[in-house]
Amino acid sequence: MKTILNGVMNAVMNPVKSRKMMKATVMWQKAKEEAEEKRKMDGHRYFVIYDAGQKKLICITYDIYRERGDSYKYLRLRGRFKKPLKREELKALCFYYTTSKWTPKAISQEEEREKLVEWQKYYLKVG
Repeated sequence: MKTILNGVMNAVMNPVKSRKMMKATVMWQKAKEEAEEKRKMDGHRYFVIYDAGQKKLICITYDIYRERGDSYKYLRLRGRFKKPLKREELKALCFYYTTSKWTPKAISQEEEREKLVEWQKYYLKVG
């Protein structure tokens, strides 16, 4: 109940910030659903990251797979990432990640909430 009251107070007191927070949440939810759909199609783990060029969240895998341009390594070769990252570093920096066919360990609900809050804070800075 306290959370709802705080949300209503924030919406009244700061409507611009509230709109941005809603937009960030909807954007994150759509990217999460897209990542889960892609994972169901091919079984690879997907990471949700922010693409400043497109100004939206995108889903990428880590490794290069045939006829795909949405992997970290593919984008790294083309200069989209400056610093080389290991899987665990990408996992820590992304805003959501899926399971994979090799490691069924899913993101915990607590970590998922933390990543959503992290995304919302990031979006308020860049959005």
